[in-house]
Parts: sequence; C-alpha cells; structure tokens
Amino acid sequence: MIKIEKDNPTLLKYKTSYKDNDFKIIDIRRKCRKSLVDLKLFNLNSDIKISLEKKKDLVSLCHSNAIPKTHWSFYETLEAEVKAINTEADESD
Repeated sequence: MIKIEKDNPTLLKYKTSYKDNDFKIIDIRRKCRKSLVDLKLFNLNSDIKISLEKKKDLVSLCHSNAIPKTHWSFYETLEAEVKAINTEADESD
C-alpha cells in the first residue's frame, strides 16, 4: 500500500503488508549536489606555485582537448615556479 499526503507530497509512505500498523517513509525530494570543495576557502592568488613541468603538462592537456575549453584560462594562468640551477661558481660567491 502506498500513501502520499497532501501536506507532505515529498514523503512517500508505504506498507508491504496490511498487517503492518505503521507506514515506512521515503523522502523523495530531489537532493541537490553540494560542492565538494568550497572555493572561497582557497586564496587562488596565493604564493602556491606548481612546477614548470606540471604546468606544461596541464596546458598540453588543454590543447589536446582533454580539458574543456571553458577551463583553459585557469590552467594557462597558473603560476609555475622556476627553479634556479645552482652551479659550483654560484656557491663560491
């Protein structure tokens, strides 16, 4: 037996037997997806940088259409850290 009340149309009440006294309840409201990450928590202009190699790989994924065009500007504007190459001449100064 299925029962839907006018006051609560998003609650589906049911019994599997007439012998049952109480109805079991299913909430059939559409549940919206919540964002897994709240981007407001992150400061995207922070000093965190990715390696130059990683940035090149991400940009190449953009140009090979593995990443949708709508996201390209994010990956292309990521800051990459440039590592200075230490030489023995630099260390002697």
